[in-house]
Order: sequence, then structure tokens, then C-alpha cells
Amino acid sequence: MLAVRFSGLAVTGSWSLPEGLYRVSALAADEPLEHGSIVTLCAPTVLVQNARALGFMHDGPCPGGGEMLMKKIIAFPDDRVRLAADGIRVNGMLVANTRRNPKAPAGLVAIEYGSYRVPPGFAWFAGTSVDSWDSRYYGAIPLDSLRGVAQPIWTIARQ
Repeated sequence: MLAVRFSGLAVTGSWSLPEGLYRVSALAADEPLEHGSIVTLCAPTVLVQNARALGFMHDGPCPGGGEMLMKKIIAFPDDRVRLAADGIRVNGMLVANTRRNPKAPAGLVAIEYGSYRVPPGFAWFAGTSVDSWDSRYYGAIPLDSLRGVAQPIWTIARQ
């Protein structure tokens, strides 16, 4: 969730990334993205409708009326993703803080544990907390959903 966005800056208070101030720039066609890049994206409308119905997405500028999300890219096309009780593994490497939250909101349905190959034109996204609403719950998202790249300027570690 981007709480406030202005003049290329975003302040976030969500559990997806450390609270703080981020510089956000438009995504260029030749932008060099890598595992761990922080991006802004618009979730597909069906996901927006579900999140809004559950009460954890605010109004925003994205299709379906949802807010812009800010997440880390954890897997690109052709990467192998394994979702298990201990979290998400990408190409065999465990991604920190990606186990499912046992206290997730009622109605929030996670995708099945198992192995997935990221299809062409898609990516998997994750936050830095077990409380993040990310690919553990919705799987791969089209890369054309990306809107920008974010760089942290000042952040606060949560206790």
C-alpha cells in the first residue's frame, strides 16, 4: 500500500516493505530489473476486487479502482518457484519472511503449496513481512502490471 505519493516520492506504512520514504520513477522500457528490485504495480482487477471486498485495499488509480502496490520482485520468467510451509524458494534459495501468516485475515485464500515455473511475461512478488499480501496469495502477476521502480531513501525497521 502506498499511503502517500507525490512528486516522485512515496511514503509507505504497509507490511509489504519497511515503513519509510521511497523515490519512485516511471518504469522505462529498458529498465534493468533484477531479483530484489522494488517496484510499483497495479494488481489485476480480479485481485483488486477480492482485496477490496476483504477490506485491505484502499481506493487508488489502478484499474478496478485499487491502490498502487509496492513489492520486491522475487522471480522472473523461467524461474522455478516452490511454495511450502517454510516459505517461498526461488531456484532452490529460500526468500526471507515468505512463510504464510497463520493469522491471515478470514477469506484470504492462499495458492496451493507446490512447485511452479514462472511463465513468460510474468513475475512473482513478495513483501518483507509474513503479513504482506503478495504472490503467496495470488501467484504470478503479468509484468505489464509494473508501473515504476522504487528506491528507499529513509526507512524504519519494525519491531
